[in-house]
Amino acid sequence: ARLVERIQQLGEGVFKAAQHNWENALAQIKVVNPSLDFSTEGMGMLRKVVDGQIIIPE
Repeated sequence: ARLVERIQQLGEGVFKAAQHNWENALAQIKVVNPSLDFSTEGMGMLRKVVDGQIIIPE
């Protein structure tokens, strides 16, 4: 039970770090390109591009 809890804690930590890095990358893009009309709609850290489309991997 302790091992399962520890694995869950580590997984949550990795997810939070990835989320922070995603938000930080978007913020930097907006700062470097202030005049760019940049939409993040449909984007996400758990999505990927396949054949020119943003998808949610299975």
